[in-house]
Amino acid sequence: MRSRVIAALWIVFVLLANPMAVAATAYSNLRWVGSWIPPGYAASDLCDQSGIVDTARNYNQAVSLHHLTNNYICNQSNITLPSGYLGTQVAGYRDGTLCGFSQVYYSTVATSAWQLWITLCSNPSGLQTFYSAGWPYGWNGTGYTSGGSTISPSQNY
Repeated sequence: MRSRVIAALWIVFVLLANPMAVAATAYSNLRWVGSWIPPGYAASDLCDQSGIVDTARNYNQAVSLHHLTNNYICNQSNITLPSGYLGTQVAGYRDGTLCGFSQVYYSTVATSAWQLWITLCSNPSGLQTFYSAGWPYGWNGTGYTSGGSTISPSQNY
């Protein structure tokens, strides 16, 4: 009996010392969505990044950068814009099926990058494949400009 108790305690100790929870992250590259002109600012580039983080948490980021002629990549310096000029929205997918869609969240502070982290899909036991699709929004004075979705790499949990 004593050896069984010791063996059970040893197993509990090993499990506590080495938790089995899996947490991983997968992000898309920062993707150029389009050029736009925020009121009171020079031409800007609107860029976007999507991800799936931790255990099936959806992520999207809208970024405003200085525009460079014929430079359709997101490697220039950021432009800090007033509150409300940037927005982001994300959809969550599990095993290729849409399982959640956020509203558009607009920046509430002056920023050059606005991020959204939200869990849209349940994560039942067993291994599933998750990914996010996200959209950036930039205020142009009369409405919001956006572009096609940015898809994150898939992640299994």
